[in-house]
Amino acid sequence: MPRVVASALAIAVFLVGCTEKAAGPAQLQSNGQANPYGLAAAQMAQPSESADENRQYLERKHTVTLDVPENQIASAFEAIVAACENDRESHCTLLDSELTKAEYTTASITARIAPTSVEHFIAAAAKHGSVESRLTHTNDLAKPIIDTDQRLKMLETYMADLLRLQQQSKRDVDALIKVTSEIAKTQSEIASLKGEYAQLRQRVDLQIVSLQLYSNRTRSLGAPIARASREFGRDLTSGIAQAITGLAYLIPWLFILLPLAFLFRYLWKRLR
Repeated sequence: MPRVVASALAIAVFLVGCTEKAAGPAQLQSNGQANPYGLAAAQMAQPSESADENRQYLERKHTVTLDVPENQIASAFEAIVAACENDRESHCTLLDSELTKAEYTTASITARIAPTSVEHFIAAAAKHGSVESRLTHTNDLAKPIIDTDQRLKMLETYMADLLRLQQQSKRDVDALIKVTSEIAKTQSEIASLKGEYAQLRQRVDLQIVSLQLYSNRTRSLGAPIARASREFGRDLTSGIAQAITGLAYLIPWLFILLPLAFLFRYLWKRLR
């Protein structure tokens, strides 16, 4: 009997080992832990998925410099601003606009717009002049967006637990007060995180376009002479006004300086 039992156990162990050897490769191949081909496929698929996710979290800012005739900068500025304000389909939002008419006329416009309308917006602005330069800056917001989303989900789960705990602690006044206070605090944190998450998503979903308008003709050698000739009358009037102002400041000092001069001359003669 002992020999029969030992033989039966040996046969059972052998069959179990064969079964594990037969099932083991299939199982390991299915989960991709020991199969080199499965592991390589997983490693090759992972970067592409990560790259697709990163594209969803990229903030883009475009800076375009336009050369526009100086006498047309103001009209081009008004046309671009009006086009952005009237464009509802592209979600065009005017963030900043400035028109300067000092020594040289320049203008700058910054707008937030849908990615599909960026090229159309730049092309429409380029009709007023020519594109001198263009720069695109990309900022990766994957980490702050993912972190904010995870914190938001954790707080929402915590809020659900607090609401269940509130239902269970209705008979305990002290516990109910503490739970209610914690619920209010958590609601405030959730609202703040939702606003932060919405701002981050807006920076990704919409792109910023900054337009700089100037005239290259103002940099020519004869431009300062022509400008000085045009402004001669104004500069002459300004100079006369400054001279009159200076004379008005000088007259009171004459009543002090002249007596001092005579006194100094008198003392000088006595000392000699």
